[in-house]
Amino acid sequence: MKRLALVLALCLSGAASAGPLSDLIMAEGVFADAGAGDVLQYSLSRNGSGDAAPALSALRLLVMEDKGTKFLLLDQEAGGTRSEIARFPAASANPLLLYFLENIVRDMSQATGGNPFYIRNRIRAALIAAEAAPGADGRITVTLEPFAADPNRDRLGPFAGLRLQVSFDPAEPGRLLSLKADTGAGPGGYSEEMILTGGNDAPPPCNRCFFAAAVCRPHSRRDAGQ
Repeated sequence: MKRLALVLALCLSGAASAGPLSDLIMAEGVFADAGAGDVLQYSLSRNGSGDAAPALSALRLLVMEDKGTKFLLLDQEAGGTRSEIARFPAASANPLLLYFLENIVRDMSQATGGNPFYIRNRIRAALIAAEAAPGADGRITVTLEPFAADPNRDRLGPFAGLRLQVSFDPAEPGRLLSLKADTGAGPGGYSEEMILTGGNDAPPPCNRCFFAAAVCRPHSRRDAGQ
Protein backbone atom coordinates (compact mmCIF):
# COMPACT_ATOMS: atom_id res chain seq x y z
CA MET A 1 0.00 0.00 0.00
CA LYS A 2 2.89 2.35 0.73
CA ARG A 3 4.30 1.91 -2.75
CA LEU A 4 0.89 2.42 -4.32
CA ALA A 5 0.41 5.60 -2.31
CA LEU A 6 3.72 6.95 -3.56
CA VAL A 7 2.85 6.16 -7.15
CA LEU A 8 -0.48 7.89 -6.88
CA ALA A 9 1.14 10.88 -5.22
CA LEU A 10 3.38 11.49 -8.22
CA CYS A 11 0.51 10.89 -10.60
CA LEU A 12 -1.72 13.44 -8.94
CA SER A 13 0.97 16.04 -8.49
CA GLY A 14 1.95 15.74 -12.18
CA ALA A 15 -1.60 16.33 -13.32
CA ALA A 16 -1.70 19.87 -11.96
CA SER A 17 0.24 21.37 -14.86
CA ALA A 18 2.14 20.13 -17.88
CA GLY A 19 4.70 20.95 -20.58
CA PRO A 20 5.74 19.59 -24.01
CA LEU A 21 7.35 16.42 -22.61
CA SER A 22 4.91 15.77 -19.78
CA ASP A 23 1.98 16.36 -22.15
CA LEU A 24 3.14 13.27 -24.04
CA ILE A 25 4.43 10.82 -21.45
CA MET A 26 2.52 11.79 -18.29
CA ALA A 27 -0.86 12.34 -19.88
CA GLU A 28 -3.71 10.34 -18.43
CA GLY A 29 -5.32 7.67 -20.56
CA VAL A 30 -2.32 6.69 -22.72
CA PHE A 31 -3.58 3.09 -22.57
CA ALA A 32 -7.29 3.88 -22.78
CA ASP A 33 -7.53 2.41 -26.29
CA ALA A 34 -5.48 -0.72 -25.53
CA GLY A 35 -7.34 -4.01 -25.63
CA ALA A 36 -7.68 -6.52 -22.82
CA GLY A 37 -4.72 -8.89 -23.02
CA ASP A 38 -2.29 -6.30 -24.38
CA VAL A 39 1.03 -6.37 -22.54
CA LEU A 40 4.33 -4.49 -22.36
CA GLN A 41 7.44 -6.09 -20.89
CA TYR A 42 10.57 -4.39 -19.56
CA SER A 43 13.84 -5.35 -17.96
CA LEU A 44 14.77 -3.36 -14.87
CA SER A 45 18.32 -3.20 -13.56
CA ARG A 46 19.65 -1.03 -10.79
CA ASN A 47 22.84 -0.39 -8.91
CA GLY A 48 22.71 1.53 -5.68
CA SER A 49 22.20 1.36 -1.95
CA GLY A 50 18.43 1.90 -1.85
CA ASP A 51 15.81 -0.83 -1.66
CA ALA A 52 13.07 0.49 -3.91
CA ALA A 53 13.38 -2.47 -6.31
CA PRO A 54 15.41 -5.67 -6.80
CA ALA A 55 18.79 -5.32 -8.52
CA LEU A 56 17.49 -7.18 -11.56
CA SER A 57 13.88 -7.90 -12.42
CA ALA A 58 11.31 -7.99 -15.20
CA LEU A 59 8.23 -5.78 -15.28
CA ARG A 60 4.96 -6.36 -17.08
CA LEU A 61 2.11 -3.96 -17.67
CA LEU A 62 -1.04 -5.90 -18.49
CA VAL A 63 -4.33 -4.56 -19.78
CA MET A 64 -7.01 -6.63 -18.08
CA GLU A 65 -10.77 -6.63 -17.78
CA ASP A 66 -13.09 -7.66 -14.97
CA LYS A 67 -16.87 -7.60 -15.38
CA GLY A 68 -16.63 -5.19 -18.26
CA THR A 69 -14.25 -2.79 -16.51
CA LYS A 70 -10.79 -2.46 -17.99
CA PHE A 71 -7.79 -1.83 -15.73
CA LEU A 72 -3.98 -1.89 -15.79
CA LEU A 73 -1.94 -4.31 -13.70
CA LEU A 74 1.76 -3.79 -13.06
CA ASP A 75 3.71 -6.80 -11.82
CA GLN A 76 7.32 -7.75 -11.31
CA GLU A 77 9.34 -10.96 -11.51
CA ALA A 78 12.59 -11.28 -9.56
CA GLY A 79 14.45 -14.36 -8.39
CA GLY A 80 11.82 -16.67 -9.85
CA THR A 81 8.97 -15.01 -7.95
CA ARG A 82 6.31 -12.87 -9.57
CA SER A 83 4.41 -10.34 -7.48
CA GLU A 84 1.80 -7.70 -8.15
CA ILE A 85 2.91 -4.09 -7.64
CA ALA A 86 -0.39 -2.29 -8.12
CA ARG A 87 -3.55 -1.99 -10.19
CA PHE A 88 -4.58 1.24 -11.91
CA PRO A 89 -7.68 2.52 -13.70
CA ALA A 90 -7.37 2.22 -17.48
CA ALA A 91 -7.50 6.04 -17.71
CA SER A 92 -4.53 6.60 -15.39
CA ALA A 93 -1.12 7.97 -16.37
CA ASN A 94 1.57 5.47 -17.42
CA PRO A 95 2.19 3.18 -14.39
CA LEU A 96 5.64 2.16 -15.68
CA LEU A 97 6.86 5.75 -15.75
CA LEU A 98 5.41 6.49 -12.33
CA TYR A 99 6.95 3.36 -10.83
CA PHE A 100 10.38 4.18 -12.27
CA LEU A 101 10.32 7.75 -11.00
CA GLU A 102 9.10 6.73 -7.57
CA ASN A 103 11.97 4.23 -7.31
CA ILE A 104 14.37 7.11 -7.81
CA VAL A 105 12.59 9.29 -5.26
CA ARG A 106 12.69 6.54 -2.66
CA ASP A 107 16.33 5.53 -3.27
CA MET A 108 17.52 9.12 -3.35
CA SER A 109 15.65 9.95 -0.15
CA GLN A 110 17.19 6.94 1.61
CA ALA A 111 20.71 7.75 0.36
CA THR A 112 20.67 11.48 1.12
CA GLY A 113 18.15 11.81 3.93
CA GLY A 114 16.31 14.27 1.73
CA ASN A 115 12.59 14.91 1.92
CA PRO A 116 10.83 12.71 -0.67
CA PHE A 117 8.27 15.44 -1.37
CA TYR A 118 11.06 17.91 -2.16
CA ILE A 119 12.83 15.38 -4.41
CA ARG A 120 9.60 14.45 -6.17
CA ASN A 121 8.70 18.10 -6.80
CA ARG A 122 12.14 18.84 -8.30
CA ILE A 123 11.84 15.88 -10.68
CA ARG A 124 8.29 16.87 -11.56
CA ALA A 125 9.38 20.45 -12.28
CA ALA A 126 12.17 19.21 -14.57
CA LEU A 127 9.73 17.02 -16.50
CA ILE A 128 7.28 19.88 -16.94
CA ALA A 129 9.98 22.30 -18.12
CA ALA A 130 11.51 19.89 -20.66
CA GLU A 131 11.04 20.27 -24.40
CA ALA A 132 10.33 17.23 -26.59
CA ALA A 133 11.55 17.21 -30.20
CA PRO A 134 12.07 14.13 -32.41
CA GLY A 135 15.61 13.27 -33.47
CA ALA A 136 16.79 12.10 -36.89
CA ASP A 137 15.46 8.60 -36.15
CA GLY A 138 11.99 9.96 -35.36
CA ARG A 139 12.30 9.12 -31.69
CA ILE A 140 12.29 11.59 -28.83
CA THR A 141 15.12 11.26 -26.33
CA VAL A 142 15.23 13.76 -23.49
CA THR A 143 17.89 14.06 -20.80
CA LEU A 144 17.10 15.92 -17.59
CA GLU A 145 19.31 17.11 -14.73
CA PRO A 146 16.72 17.94 -12.04
CA PHE A 147 19.25 19.07 -9.43
CA ALA A 148 21.80 20.87 -11.62
CA ALA A 149 20.78 24.29 -10.26
CA ASP A 150 19.28 23.15 -6.99
CA PRO A 151 20.20 25.44 -4.07
CA ASN A 152 20.65 22.36 -1.88
CA ARG A 153 22.82 20.37 -4.30
CA ASP A 154 25.83 20.46 -1.95
CA ARG A 155 23.78 18.26 0.42
CA LEU A 156 22.81 15.70 -2.21
CA GLY A 157 26.13 13.91 -2.66
CA PRO A 158 26.36 12.05 -5.98
CA PHE A 159 22.65 12.64 -6.58
CA ALA A 160 23.41 16.32 -7.23
CA GLY A 161 24.55 15.15 -10.69
CA LEU A 162 21.59 12.85 -11.29
CA ARG A 163 20.71 12.54 -14.98
CA LEU A 164 17.38 11.15 -16.15
CA GLN A 165 16.84 10.05 -19.73
CA VAL A 166 13.60 8.99 -21.38
CA SER A 167 13.24 7.70 -24.95
CA PHE A 168 10.02 7.01 -26.85
CA ASP A 169 8.31 7.13 -30.22
CA PRO A 170 6.04 10.23 -30.30
CA ALA A 171 3.46 8.19 -32.23
CA GLU A 172 3.22 5.81 -29.23
CA PRO A 173 4.10 7.85 -26.13
CA GLY A 174 2.71 5.19 -23.81
CA ARG A 175 5.13 2.62 -25.20
CA LEU A 176 8.30 3.99 -23.58
CA LEU A 177 11.45 2.56 -25.15
CA SER A 178 13.80 3.18 -22.24
CA LEU A 179 14.15 5.05 -18.97
CA LYS A 180 17.53 5.69 -17.37
CA ALA A 181 18.78 7.31 -14.17
CA ASP A 182 22.48 7.71 -13.47
CA THR A 183 24.63 9.67 -11.04
CA GLY A 184 27.92 8.56 -12.61
CA ALA A 185 30.57 6.26 -11.17
CA GLY A 186 32.21 6.79 -7.81
CA PRO A 187 31.36 6.36 -4.13
CA GLY A 188 27.61 6.32 -3.60
CA GLY A 189 26.98 6.06 -7.34
CA TYR A 190 23.50 5.06 -8.44
CA SER A 191 21.98 3.88 -11.68
CA GLU A 192 18.67 2.41 -12.75
CA GLU A 193 17.57 1.39 -16.24
CA MET A 194 14.27 0.17 -17.63
CA ILE A 195 14.27 -1.12 -21.21
CA LEU A 196 11.38 -2.31 -23.34
CA THR A 197 11.89 -6.00 -24.13
CA GLY A 198 8.57 -7.14 -25.57
CA GLY A 199 4.94 -6.46 -26.29
CA ASN A 200 2.05 -8.60 -27.34
CA ASP A 201 4.36 -11.42 -28.34
CA ALA A 202 4.80 -12.11 -24.62
CA PRO A 203 3.01 -15.14 -23.10
CA PRO A 204 -0.71 -14.31 -22.69
CA PRO A 205 -1.83 -13.53 -19.13
CA CYS A 206 -4.58 -15.26 -17.22
CA ASN A 207 -7.79 -13.24 -17.53
CA ARG A 208 -8.31 -13.35 -13.76
CA CYS A 209 -4.88 -12.75 -12.24
CA PHE A 210 -1.38 -11.59 -13.09
CA PHE A 211 0.21 -14.97 -13.83
CA ALA A 212 0.79 -16.14 -17.36
CA ALA A 213 -2.19 -18.19 -18.51
CA ALA A 214 0.06 -21.18 -19.19
CA VAL A 215 1.08 -21.45 -15.53
CA CYS A 216 -2.16 -20.32 -13.83
CA ARG A 217 -3.47 -23.81 -13.03
CA PRO A 218 -6.16 -22.84 -10.45
CA HIS A 219 -8.07 -20.59 -12.85
CA SER A 220 -7.54 -22.73 -15.94
CA ARG A 221 -8.90 -25.81 -14.11
CA ARG A 222 -11.86 -23.85 -12.76
CA ASP A 223 -12.69 -22.51 -16.22
CA ALA A 224 -12.51 -26.05 -17.60
CA GLY A 225 -14.92 -27.28 -14.87
CA GLN A 226 -12.35 -29.56 -13.25
